[in-house]
Amino acid sequence: MCYNISINKSKTKLEQYYNARVDEKFEAKSFITAFAKPKVAVITNKNPEKIQLFQWGLIPHWVKSKSQADDISKMTFNARFETVQQKPSFRDAYKSNRCIVIVDSFYEWKTELKSKIPHRIFLKNQSVFALAGIFNEWVHTETGELINTVSIITHEANAFMSEIHNVKKRQPFILHHYNRWFDTNSNDNLIDESMQTQFESVELARDFRKSI
Repeated sequence: MCYNISINKSKTKLEQYYNARVDEKFEAKSFITAFAKPKVAVITNKNPEKIQLFQWGLIPHWVKSKSQADDISKMTFNARFETVQQKPSFRDAYKSNRCIVIVDSFYEWKTELKSKIPHRIFLKNQSVFALAGIFNEWVHTETGELINTVSIITHEANAFMSEIHNVKKRQPFILHHYNRWFDTNSNDNLIDESMQTQFESVELARDFRKSI
């Protein structure tokens, strides 16, 4: 699973790294939890020259009311790669609305006896990196407001992450090169062999946290 992330870099660094304009409302944060329904930094396949802020928790376009939107967004922080093409909440977005969620780390908890120990996972070079995501535009049925929402793709944990997220054994899908992910015409499968190899080559590191 992936419910907690950080993006503690400046606007200038993000703009230089991704060659994209950052939304003026962006704020660097060392801990962002999905349960607070925050806005996270994304780049979409529809507007790759801009880093936008989307609400975490995807709302499908077919949702009819604010109450239904609130309920469903609590269950769509993540989309499992195994079912993303079949689930009604995700399949339309997967077909055409791809994005990346920009982070410099994410957090998972390791179960040890009766305790859960938080870990921060990051790249050894301390760089920002991209998590595969899908997004949707939902129109508020009462106010007409356009709300952009996002879900992070997860898949079965590799050896490194299985040792940390040692119960559910899930992890976000990390992208080295996201252009292929953005190409919805040629990329029929979420994770093919080359993308999996690409993921395994990512240089991950971790540190322990007494508390978050």
